[in-house]
Amino acid sequence: MKNWQKKVSLVLCLVLVVAVALSACGGSSSSGSSANSGSSSSSANSGSAAAAEPVKKDTLTIAIPGNPTTIDPHGKNDATSMAVRRQIYEGLTLINPNMEIEPCLAESWEISEDGSSYTFHIRQGVKFSDGNEMKASDVAYSLQRAYDGNYATVFMAAFDLENSKVIDDYTYELALKYPSGTVLQTLAYPSVGITEESVVTGLADDQISTQCPGTGPYKFSAWADGDSVTLVKNENYWGECAGCDTMVLRIIPETSSRVVEVETGSVDIAYDVSITDINRYVDDPNVNTYRTTTTFLTYIGMNCTKAPFDNPLVRQAVGHCVNREDFVAMVWGGQGTPATSIVSDSLYGYSPDVELLDYNPETSKALLAEAGYPDGLDTYIWVRDQQLFMDAGEALANQLRAGGFNAQVKVVEWASLLVDLENKQLDIYIMNLGVPTGDAGDGLFRYFSSTSPFSSNTAFYSNPEFDALLEKANRETDPAKRLELLKECQQFAINDAPWVPLLNNESLFLSTAKVQGLDLHPSTYQYFKDTYVLK
Repeated sequence: MKNWQKKVSLVLCLVLVVAVALSACGGSSSSGSSANSGSSSSSANSGSAAAAEPVKKDTLTIAIPGNPTTIDPHGKNDATSMAVRRQIYEGLTLINPNMEIEPCLAESWEISEDGSSYTFHIRQGVKFSDGNEMKASDVAYSLQRAYDGNYATVFMAAFDLENSKVIDDYTYELALKYPSGTVLQTLAYPSVGITEESVVTGLADDQISTQCPGTGPYKFSAWADGDSVTLVKNENYWGECAGCDTMVLRIIPETSSRVVEVETGSVDIAYDVSITDINRYVDDPNVNTYRTTTTFLTYIGMNCTKAPFDNPLVRQAVGHCVNREDFVAMVWGGQGTPATSIVSDSLYGYSPDVELLDYNPETSKALLAEAGYPDGLDTYIWVRDQQLFMDAGEALANQLRAGGFNAQVKVVEWASLLVDLENKQLDIYIMNLGVPTGDAGDGLFRYFSSTSPFSSNTAFYSNPEFDALLEKANRETDPAKRLELLKECQQFAINDAPWVPLLNNESLFLSTAKVQGLDLHPSTYQYFKDTYVLK
């Protein structure tokens, strides 16, 4: 049996090469993450005051952009639902803000010599919010429920739950269909949280959304639909929690309104503000700014099932038209960074050594001619009805024109665009997707595997050679070998060009200067366990 500490320590050393380093209180940081000096100075204490216990407000109020759909730990994984249940439920493992794997509900584990199973030693004495102790049987139940719920299934493809087993109250053996290098990342995904079997199996349908017990630092208190969700500290929490006694997540859809609420002190933290807001407040001593690269990538996708984009020469021609620096500067206003691979640079397994298709409109024209379009090609760019993406569509049309394309922009309401995507109606389109496990192998599977659903493989890309290479990478358990294989997968996808990567997305937050302990997570699933507000 291989000791997990040895294996994970090697993984973590490799992770640190590409991980985003963040500061604990939103202050100065490195590797693509930054915040204003107000945040770091607000967390500093002088001399004898440094040892004093901070005087905290009772309530932390956070402005989120939408209404959750469910707080069921294995329910829909929309961003606002995740924002709430991230505080309530925990997994066997945890991915910290540096994208490193840490033990959580499993305090240790061993991997079999052939990589076919993981044996997890469950932390003893952990209680659910109702006071009952968590057992290995709850782990088995929760993993099966998460798999059956479909929202984490794509990441659990290697799990052989039928042959997994509870050894005793504190030992669980997870069998695998094949060796996998992403098991520990998957078990940290917020849609694979552990809940209490004896309670959940007795809940009515209308109770499931809010009454599944968790082991996390907070528990559910109230939900005013469309207005707010209130959480209170879990008095049975097994760990340390420096956060406020109560957390209120207020639903404020308009970005400008979330910003005003921070400025006036009505809320303490605002999700998803604009780069304009960050620039406006970066030197304001009363407001902290936060920004970090996320696991999300904005990309230009092409429908690989529909002519002419079923021809890789045409897709490559699109790639040679794209000037990423102009997109980031002119359309996104400096929010984000130009993509350097076909996955976000915050992912474990991202390679800085791949080569993107270079900006060369003349090469684009030559490729179109080789593909049978010597006089150019007419096409459409589909975008959602959001100003940022509408602007991006117009910018892309201008860039494509220089390379021999005559592209018109089609603006479609978001829900309708998803229907058209599912029905394979799109030509070229601009979207963004993230990788919640923080692993490039999971991202490449989600984005480009022929077995991945359309909601992830939006290009309907299918290439048996790529599938085989990616399967080899994701079954490799030696970290160094896996990283090299993932590099090959990235270069393969870049060259075959079902997508043209545009930029690495950033999370942008504001808070009052009294907020302490806010550390943005690249997955965008924020964890407020140790975030509090000074009185």
